[in-house]
Amino acid sequence: MTFGEQPAYLRVAGDLRKKIVDGQLPPHTRLPSQARIREEYGVSDTVALEARKVLMAEGLVEGRSGSGTYVRERPVPRRVARSGFRPERGATPFRQEQADIGVRGTWESSSEQVDAGASIAQRLGIDPGDRVMRTKYLFREAGEPMMLSTSWEPLALTGRTPVMLPEEGPLGGMGVVERMRAIDVIVDNVTEEVGARP
Repeated sequence: MTFGEQPAYLRVAGDLRKKIVDGQLPPHTRLPSQARIREEYGVSDTVALEARKVLMAEGLVEGRSGSGTYVRERPVPRRVARSGFRPERGATPFRQEQADIGVRGTWESSSEQVDAGASIAQRLGIDPGDRVMRTKYLFREAGEPMMLSTSWEPLALTGRTPVMLPEEGPLGGMGVVERMRAIDVIVDNVTEEVGARP
């Protein structure tokens, strides 16, 4: 097998990943041994070991002490579309979900102005390269990380307004529906794309 410019361990990991995703190596199947990987791909033990480490880091396989490395059962990523309904003024989906199960979650955020890439521009109905406020969130439940989220808001809409920074100012942390209402923008349809990893 010719590996080209990509490091050999990434090529081996990529091929094994494809077999897992395609179902050639279904859940609970033992991953080929290090010796088998070495023989099949014509690589060293180090390359075979590093390829397995990549798959473990991605959550595709798990090591079982004294037994080997096995393909994990994986949850199927799915899209979830929430409605724009909020039972109380200012409730965010995260706050509402936490209230529904009787816990109080927390989050950290950081915002910065960036140029919109093609996919973000298409989603927001703006031109690629237009400035947006990108805010990255880390949500926690009982102190443990439970969700990552990134939001983009067009600065042509929010720039130089009290809601320019989603988590600061008089409406900081109130959620996009409430914040946009403050600048006379009515949000009547909210869709979130949610993915899951093991």
